[in-house]
Amino acid sequence: MIAGHAPAFDRALAIVESVGKPVIPKSRPAPPATASAAEVPPETEPHVGTDEAGKGDFFGPLVTAGVYVDERTAKLLRTLSVRDSKLVSDRELRGLATNIRNVVEEEMRAVIILAPRRYNELYKQMRSEGKNLNTLLAWAHTRAIEDLIS
Repeated sequence: MIAGHAPAFDRALAIVESVGKPVIPKSRPAPPATASAAEVPPETEPHVGTDEAGKGDFFGPLVTAGVYVDERTAKLLRTLSVRDSKLVSDRELRGLATNIRNVVEEEMRAVIILAPRRYNELYKQMRSEGKNLNTLLAWAHTRAIEDLIS
């Protein structure tokens, strides 16, 4: 899988498209039933949402962001079509990031950026402790949440 947007990405994508074949996914079983509406709190309830982008990217950092969401913010984010970053193109992500910064007060958002060197250092340390990438991701999400509640 290749993801990103930069001249290097465009060149890599052109090479892959010239020699690669599209992979047709096998059909998957239907996902398990989701929780009932009574079990899922409304999105306007106060909560913190976090997401990360860039894990596994070769050229860029791992970026984890968190936002404290209350009723007002939830409505604004819904209007902006904010959703999981995996469902958004790189170009659209840039616009969403700007819009989020414009509507969400600074103290209600946190961004953790792990440059490749620091990412590799932390990953190496965690691997030496028998941990994996999920531990590093959990650490980044936790750091964003800690920054919001401090």
